[in-house]
Parts: sequence; structure tokens; C-alpha cells
Amino acid sequence: MNSFTRKAFFRVFAFFAVVLALPIADAFASGLKYAPLNPEYLKYIEEKPQTGYVPSPIDWSRLKKKPKAGGASARMQATLPARFDLSAQGKTPPVLDQRDWGTCWAFAATEAMESNLLMQGHERTPLSEFHLAYFTYSYDDVNKLPGFTRNASWRDNVNLNPVFDNGGYPQQSVAMLARGTGPVLEADAPYPEEVNEDGYDWINYLPPAPYAASQYRLKEASYHIDPDDLKNTLMKNGALDVAFYVYDDQPLVDGRNYYYPFPIYGNHAVLLVGWDDDYPANKFNYAGKVPEGPGAWKIQNSWGTAYPDGQPIGDNGYFYISYYDKSFLDQAKTPALSLVLEPIEYDGIYSHDPLGQCQIIKGNGLTELLTANAFEAERDEKIVSVSFITANEDMDYEIAVYKDIPDGKAPDAGAKAHSQSGKADTVGYHSIKLTSPVQVKKGERFAIVIKMGTTDGSEAGLPVETMLPQYSDDAAVAPAQSYVFFEGAWRDAYGLVMDDADDAYSARNFNVCVKAFTVASSAGSGSSGGGCSVGAALPLLLAAVGLFGLKIKKR
Repeated sequence: MNSFTRKAFFRVFAFFAVVLALPIADAFASGLKYAPLNPEYLKYIEEKPQTGYVPSPIDWSRLKKKPKAGGASARMQATLPARFDLSAQGKTPPVLDQRDWGTCWAFAATEAMESNLLMQGHERTPLSEFHLAYFTYSYDDVNKLPGFTRNASWRDNVNLNPVFDNGGYPQQSVAMLARGTGPVLEADAPYPEEVNEDGYDWINYLPPAPYAASQYRLKEASYHIDPDDLKNTLMKNGALDVAFYVYDDQPLVDGRNYYYPFPIYGNHAVLLVGWDDDYPANKFNYAGKVPEGPGAWKIQNSWGTAYPDGQPIGDNGYFYISYYDKSFLDQAKTPALSLVLEPIEYDGIYSHDPLGQCQIIKGNGLTELLTANAFEAERDEKIVSVSFITANEDMDYEIAVYKDIPDGKAPDAGAKAHSQSGKADTVGYHSIKLTSPVQVKKGERFAIVIKMGTTDGSEAGLPVETMLPQYSDDAAVAPAQSYVFFEGAWRDAYGLVMDDADDAYSARNFNVCVKAFTVASSAGSGSSGGGCSVGAALPLLLAAVGLFGLKIKKR
């Protein structure tokens, strides 16, 4: 089905969905609403500028700096060192070169993962920026998973690559990693050299090993905007994916000190590796303006260490950004991203949100949300972990797994097989291992139910995947997949209309960002057949099937 036909179909379907389900739609729309989109994103899709780091649809302004008057934040601040540098400790990868393409966002995310592995005590593990950038904007034909929307205005411009010059930002990296699209080793999908003088005849170039097996999975992805949070998270998890605004009319002072005094959205992603509270303010200067005080973040760039003429880039690829730069962090709604990896311990993924968090739903002050995804087991297997995304800090959660759910029934209509609870301290993606794996049989319908509640009485947000123009156009929903509990009943997200606008984007609803991770049942598990031994055979299985040979639930 081509794009025009698909959109026309959704418009017609949305109309009849509204007419046939009007009482449900009206009741739901009056209670839960999409949060307003980021104004910078709306501006971006209208102007379509070329930039490496692009605005998120999510308005991150809800992430605020924390008060320093007292409490935990003040205590953390008192214990932080005045100066810290991961690069001096060997906890960051070497400075790399993204060359002429707008892939800074993929370099920042990939290098943050490499730094996290170094923090965990691993040897340096080069991961592939190319693989992440390629599949973010390309269709995965093996598992029938969509990519994000390419910038159509660039298709006729021979100087811009429709995949690698689209730009990107942290949410897209998290979406790819959470669904199992990487990370893969740099050796399996190396970043290409320019093929000729123009460097653009590899426009449709495929990675040498696009389906290479991965050794690691995404365990946690968290967003931060408070400076003390950044410092503590950097010391705990490794370097962070951050962004700032690169301007052309003023060079770096001494080639290594950067300061922009006007609020503006970041357009370049880099790696935050340290800080210096006493870095002199007089080292910065923008058209005669200097920062209000001392202090700077140490940044690792992805432009290499030297220009072709041998002149150094910054301080061999590093430079400092003033604490008072107005394009960094909350001044322009660009949070820092922390990525934490762990070894893969699954060989199957069930998911309905291949493009991850696109929007946030809120509900008239609701402080607690109950949501679920239902799946049909494709083999005899064990559910070993689940994942979900939080839109608030310090959220209590409860995970429940239900089995033997009759077709067409609510996600809790079956038997509860497992439950456990905990607390998610940060905003972002969380993968939680089940304390007791849950056995399911081939063809059995099961559900992962997540209850989330804020601990401070603030309104809870529900991250969802939805169709957004020029971003997630290929997001799709289907009946009996995603659910929300509202006004005393479970409601199928497929039958809900969030607003009455006459277009396919706003009317075609959402998928819940909840996943299940499984391993094949062993022969001695008592299952009815199929399956394979997990234990020692799992690494061989992963190597054999490759990353995209995993059993990923298709929609």
C-alpha cells in the first residue's frame, strides 16, 4: 500500500471509528489528551533545515533544575568534586570523525554506550555508529520493522544523503536499541570512507553485516537536565549524549572554549565527559559577551583531532562549554541522555512500538496510570524480562504478567502468573528482569500489565508511539494489542480517537511502549514441544540467528 493510499485509508477508517465508537471516543478524549508537541519540533518540520541534532516531538521543558536550598540535591552537590574528567581516566572511546555527514547524534549515542561499558570494567568495545544511523531511517525487511521518516525535501539534492544527513536525537537512538536494532560491533558494520570526490554515491549502501549479532542490550536510558544529576550520572554510568548550538559567525576562543549567550535549540550532538567548576569565565567570549561566572563542561567532539592541513580541532578533539551557555540543557529543552548496557540474555522480543516514544498522554491530573500490551506466543518460551518507559521521575511501578487470555478479552482476563514491584527513579526506558520467569506455550495469548504512579502527587504521563507527520509516519496500530485502563474499564487503544481533528496523524491513536523479552523453553521444561536449550547454547543461538534473526513479534 503506497503512502497516499495508506493515508486515505486511515482517514476513512478514522471517520467511521469516530461514528461507530462515539461514546467511547468522546469519554476518552475528555479525560486523556496528548501533551502539546515541542514548538521547536513543529518549527523544524516546517522549515526542514539541515542539522545533525534535530528537535524532539516531546516537550522536555517539564524536566527542571532541582532546588539547591536543601534536601537530597543539596547533599549530592556537597559531595561532588569540583573537577572531573572521564577522558583522563580512560573511560571514554577515542575521538572519532563523523566526516561530512549529519551523524553526530549517532556518534554521541554510540560513544556514550562505549563509555558505559568501560565504566563497567569491560575492555574497549567499538560499536557501530553507521549501523545505528542506517537503520534509524531504513526499513528492516527481515523483521518488517519501519524506520523513521526521511526528509523528503532532500531527495533531489545530490549533496545531501537521505539517510545519513537526516539528523537525529536521543529518542530515536533509544527506540532502535530498545527494539533490538543494535548495538553491533564496529567491525561488523564499519563507518564508510568517502567513495569518491562527491562522497554520495553510497546513498543506498548497506552495512556489510546489517544483521550481525549483538553482545549487549539496552538496560536503561535516562534523560537529565539538572546539572547535579548530570554530574552524578556521569560518574555512575559514563559519558552522556548532549547537544548545543554550533554557530558559524564566531569561532571557538583559542580553539577550545565555547559560549553562546542567547537561548536557542541545540543543533549538534556531542559527548559530555567531565566538568570544571573553576574554569575561568574570561576564557569565553562571544562578540564581547562573557559568562556571568566560572565553570565549564568538558566536551568530546566527533570531528576528529585535526583539520586536513594539520591544525588541531579544539584541544585534540576536546573543548569546553561554559556553564552559562544558553543552548545547553534546559535553556533550550535539550536533555542529556545516559545509556546503560548489559549482556543479552534473551532470544525473542515482543513489541508493538518499533518507533518507541513519540508522544505523551496525560489525564486531567491523574497520578496513576494502568496500561498493558497483549501478545500471542510464537513458540514455547519463557518471559524473562519486560520493559516500559516513564515520563516522570520517581515513579512507583508494578509489573503483572497474565496468561491464557481469551481472544478479544481484556489483558487481565486470564490468570495472573507473576507480579513484582519497584521504583523507577529516572525519566526514560527501563528493562526489568522478572524475579520468576513465566512459561507460555505457542499460540497462547499473554499480557504485560504495568501500573505506574507518581510519588510526589504530580500528574503522570504515559509515553506512547503514535503517527506524527514527517517523523513516525509508518507507525501503525491494530486491534487487541495496546490497552489503557480508564474510567473503570480496559480500553483498546485501536478503538480510541484522541481528538477530532480531520487527519490521519491525530486520529489514528497509539501503541503503548511495553515490551516482553523471552528465551526458548528447554526440552525438559514440560512444554508441549519445540524450543531449545538456553543455558550454554544461547551464545551459539545468537551468533547463528544474528540480531535480526531474533523472534521479534511482527505487526
